[in-house]
This record gives sequence, structure tokens and C-alpha cells, in this order.
Amino acid sequence: MNSTKGREGALRNRSLMINSLRERSLDLRFDRVDECKKAVLESYGQSTISKKIANVIRERHMEDFRFRSIGFYHAINLSEFNDESYYWEPYFSDIGRIIAQGERQYIHRRIAQVVHGEGEKISRSSPDFSILNATVKELRDKNLKPDIILAPVEMLPSFTMHFRDNLDWSQTEEQLFIEDCKLRVIWSHRYAQLRSFLVFNSKASTWFTLPDGNDNEHNITVVFGKSEQQPDMLEYWVEVIAYYVVTNRIAFKRVNLSP
Repeated sequence: MNSTKGREGALRNRSLMINSLRERSLDLRFDRVDECKKAVLESYGQSTISKKIANVIRERHMEDFRFRSIGFYHAINLSEFNDESYYWEPYFSDIGRIIAQGERQYIHRRIAQVVHGEGEKISRSSPDFSILNATVKELRDKNLKPDIILAPVEMLPSFTMHFRDNLDWSQTEEQLFIEDCKLRVIWSHRYAQLRSFLVFNSKASTWFTLPDGNDNEHNITVVFGKSEQQPDMLEYWVEVIAYYVVTNRIAFKRVNLSP
């Protein structure tokens, strides 16, 4: 969509569609809806990195054309959804993780648009991680104390071997202590790949999000309802509306990999 006006119109249509779907929930088992929604929210909350790496601002109105939809709309068999013999929690747990993976892919792309690698690279075959020490020191000396490393998972074995005395594994993500800085290490994965290390201060970017108007607690919309076109089907809508902005470019450093 090429204009703010067009995107605002799409958002209004989205709100109407979500509200219509929500109103078609009378034939659903409410306990099953609650169970599946909880599975999405919990797995998304455990998997999303947006709150960890950026300031989060919750918008009430979309006034910027940069908002992106991260999510999907799908249908499953209604009788199977309501059937006691079916167990849907693992399925909807995967949905929450998929949304978080989509966020990470988007964040990686946004950072790549403004933060480019420069200077020395880290060799995959014979890595010298002292480059990361120098990078952290450079940011610290500029009063841009870094607290995040987004790291390519292919380097995990050699990275952990090199920094074994500087790592604290007691948290959800390990903490790396170098150059008087404590950095949260967040590893990439096959669904959100990286080919470089990103070192930065989490206050130097912002994650703008547009929560569902009916739920002030969560930054993700999860709605279930009976299909209007196919009465034997249940439709669900799971989506994050957000955009990510690097607000202080000099607080970011990228260290690329080489063969």
C-alpha cells in the first residue's frame, strides 16, 4: 500500500473484519477458545524479542504508514476444534512462535537497511572474537553502552568456547560480560537467520505496536469465530501490527562474517 490514507483504510477494514469474526463465536467451546488463546499468548510471549531489544511504544491510532502486519488468517474444522478428543494446545503454541519468528525476520531486515558492516570480519573457519571486545569497547567509550548481541547461531560452539569464562547461563538468554558491559546474547535460528553479529544498545531503537482494541494487555491480536462462508469451519486471526525503527544509528555496530 503506497499511502498513509490507503493503509488507514485497510486498518479500518481489518477492525471491522476482526469484530465481525469475534461476534461469530457463539458456536465455539469457550473453554477451548480460552485454552488455545492462552497457548498463543504464552508461546508468543516466550519467543518474541521485541521487548528485549527496543523501547516499546503502544499506539492507539495508526498515524504512520510504516506499520506492518505480521501474522495470518486461517480456517480449521469446527467440529474438530470443539471435539473433546482433539488436543489443540501444541498447534496454537506453534502459531505464537511463528508470529515471533516473523517479527525477528522483519527486525533483521530493518536493521540491515541502516546498519552496515565495516572494518574487520570474524572468520567462520578460524574466528577471532576479540573483534567483538573491541566493538563493545568502542561503543562504551562513546557512552553508548551496548546491552544486546544478536548472534548468528552457526557461531555458537566457537563463541561459547571462547567466552566460556564470561558467560552466565542462568537466564533465559545467556549474559555476556565483557568490557564492563553486560550483554544479553540472542541467537538467530533457521527461521530468522543472521550472517553477522549485531552489537547495540536496546534504548537506541523503538518497537511501535498497535494492540487489539479489545485487549489492552497484549500486543498481539488473537480472535476465533465461525466462518461466514463455510459454516463447518472455524476461522482464527493471529496478528501483530507494528514497526521497528533504529533511532540512534551510531549505537549499533555490525560485525560481518567471512569464510
